[in-house]
Amino acid sequence: MKDFAGTAHDIPIHVIKNMISGEWVTKILDGYLLFGSVIIIGKIYITYFGIRFIETEFIDDMKLWDNIITLPYTTIMSTDKYRTKTRDLPLNNIERYVNILTKDMRRYEFGFPKGTSATIIYDFIVNNMLVNNKNEQRFCLVNLEDKEYSECPIDGWNISAFPFNEIERQGYDRSDKFFQETSVHTRTDHSYPKKVLVPTCIKQTTIIGEVEYRYNGKFPIYTWGCWNDSANDMVYHGSVLLRCMRPKETTALDEKVNRSRREARAEAEGNILDMQGEFTDNVQHDINYITGIYDIMLEIPDTYIDASGAEVGKAKGFVETITIIDTGSKEDRSMFPNYSKHQILFMFLDLPSRGDIYTSYSALMDICLEQYDNNLEFSDIFLEQMKTTRWLEIVNMMILGATKTFFNVRRGHFVVLQCSKYQIGIGGIISCITQLLLDPFYRTIYGFCVLIDKEWVNYGYPFDLCLYDDGSIGGQPSEDSHKKGKSTHPDPVFFLFMYCVFELVETSPSCFEFNEELLLFLMDCIYDSRFGTFVKNNWFKRRPFVGKSPSVWTYIHLPEVFPTFVNPFYDKTFVPAHTLKLWQGKQLNIWSSYLFRCKILDNLSAQVKCKEAIENLVYSDRSVLNISYIPVYFDPYIAEYEITELFLKSNRLGYFPLVLCTLTNLRKLVFQFQFVTSIPEMLCYHLVNLQYLDFSHNYITYVPESISNLENLTTLKLGFNQLHESNNAIDPIANIPKLSQLYLDNNKLLLKLPVNFSGLSNLKLLNLDHCTVRSIPKMILEGLTNLKNLYISNSSVALINNGYGCLTKLKSLFIRYGEIMEIPHDLCLCTNLVELDLGY
Repeated sequence: MKDFAGTAHDIPIHVIKNMISGEWVTKILDGYLLFGSVIIIGKIYITYFGIRFIETEFIDDMKLWDNIITLPYTTIMSTDKYRTKTRDLPLNNIERYVNILTKDMRRYEFGFPKGTSATIIYDFIVNNMLVNNKNEQRFCLVNLEDKEYSECPIDGWNISAFPFNEIERQGYDRSDKFFQETSVHTRTDHSYPKKVLVPTCIKQTTIIGEVEYRYNGKFPIYTWGCWNDSANDMVYHGSVLLRCMRPKETTALDEKVNRSRREARAEAEGNILDMQGEFTDNVQHDINYITGIYDIMLEIPDTYIDASGAEVGKAKGFVETITIIDTGSKEDRSMFPNYSKHQILFMFLDLPSRGDIYTSYSALMDICLEQYDNNLEFSDIFLEQMKTTRWLEIVNMMILGATKTFFNVRRGHFVVLQCSKYQIGIGGIISCITQLLLDPFYRTIYGFCVLIDKEWVNYGYPFDLCLYDDGSIGGQPSEDSHKKGKSTHPDPVFFLFMYCVFELVETSPSCFEFNEELLLFLMDCIYDSRFGTFVKNNWFKRRPFVGKSPSVWTYIHLPEVFPTFVNPFYDKTFVPAHTLKLWQGKQLNIWSSYLFRCKILDNLSAQVKCKEAIENLVYSDRSVLNISYIPVYFDPYIAEYEITELFLKSNRLGYFPLVLCTLTNLRKLVFQFQFVTSIPEMLCYHLVNLQYLDFSHNYITYVPESISNLENLTTLKLGFNQLHESNNAIDPIANIPKLSQLYLDNNKLLLKLPVNFSGLSNLKLLNLDHCTVRSIPKMILEGLTNLKNLYISNSSVALINNGYGCLTKLKSLFIRYGEIMEIPHDLCLCTNLVELDLGY
């Protein structure tokens, strides 16, 4: 492939430097990027990797080049070209249009002036879109990157290729000989790694029978264990996690042929087999395999490490339990053998199938694109539509399922995690989230790469379904769909995993060495075919790419790339939130930087406004920054300025930018109308000089325990949220030592105040307007000795109980529009009372 003649000299040198090695520009077109009625004039670079667009005004600004729009061909899901004269646009010379929809929820519309053929860009897209196995236009195979990777100490292609390396890192001693390394890929259609770990006592014939007994030949193999005496708090020495697929179901004919054999075997084995189940002859291999695991477990000396690090020793075989955790429904229990002679427990997580996830993902895509098409931002309507998709509900189910698995592993059980043929990839989500909670190694950047490589890449997850649908989830695609510039929705299971990790990072950001940028980058790599790591469905089909294409794990660890993904607030001593109590009913976050990246990252003009507003601080010698009402994208340079007051209103971000936590001199922060669901813990740990915090008009459901770190905070505004008193959701507020003004108004779910609010001895103002608080207990009132202003108007107050007399400094009491029947006698003791309003 060669460059088009006469175009290379038109490319600015910094544009060439920022392109991927081996990409090569083939054509440059003048064009327009259309956002509703907004038109951005720019240049369109057609390369062998994809389409790049940069606004003409900033084409020579190297600082803004990173914000260029890049559309790799294999990321594109559909494209159309058309001509219309009905568009009401400021420019009249746009004659043709090309509309592009990507698999990562972006939609772009390019306009071309008269005399420019839109067919060029359209044909390049259609000819390079990967829509089926026959079309192998993958960048990593056709155009090889010649970037020098020798400086990287990581061999990405072998990062998890040797299972004994990983188990030894976990503290396992090979001399114990509990596990052996074996190769069974010839019998599993290469869907397993080249080498796997299995219990040593299991015979090869049993393994072969187990391969035939399980879907895709995926029998239980070792994936994680705790063998180190310095293991995490509350983890048993000898805890083990294994992964597999469910046993195969048999037909009625199979059952009839094998009935007599099963009955005879059941009688011989003492009714170990469940006579109601339908099993093939290979069920005996499964029993031998599971009981072999049981026998090994009895040989492992169980050691418990308590909170102080002391070793609490027990005799071997102390924990004699195997737990088989199935991702499906408990209604499927009859499908499995009845191991009545052994302490083998069954647990069913009742997780959705891939089809259900696909349906939810498709609905999510529709509402996100609808927001874009109608030029909308976050709104109450959008959040209601999000509930109808059930996407956040599914994310929560996955994290809860992983949390339950985590507790079983932590208790010292041998846990066998299995999933059905309709839940391919679901086991990977549960296994990975469980290991992220168990092992701090996987919360590092290198460890996270190892985790994905061993649990997804080597385990045989069909990544090609992320590029095209083979009909197994979204219906049979048309054979000529690629000719029409259309593909089908990608498989969303890996995206669901990334969304779960995003939730963990947002909930406990200090626990992870990596940041959100790594998650976004990996999602891009799934689609863009830049690296061979995520190409094809197993290691065997991926062999031609090894050595010819760079590994994404090697690229991530390049010295110039690695700092991009580092979380500056990482603290390896922190443990992520993992309690069931936290995740049950938790309001999850909207991953807006992914779902709305078309709006947030691609609005170059808005970024310029933000940059100009910050740079103006230098010339005006001010420390107050107000960048409300515009889409905002924060760069790290904001930390260079001595900002003490920051106002962000109605930017509708949907998340809290962690870069703001670098503003350690901040005294006042207003963060209204942003559609966030929680106060980030990072804020509480780093912005300790805050005196005024306003998170009103959001969707916050609880206050984090770490808010007590804000020792200088005097004013806290949390009005117009979804706070409630259950599960100690607002109890941490009582631990803010200098709090003098508290606004909890318009929290419709707030029925009562927690008793520990009596500790707010410095509180001078309390606003409970438009809540559903019925009364304030006397115990709380007696502790509010400095309270001067109390507002409970438009609430459900029906009784002013005795106790108000202790509020000797009270000056204003407003309880308008309540249902008060009687005024307490001790109110007359409030000798400083100036304003009393009990009107209706």
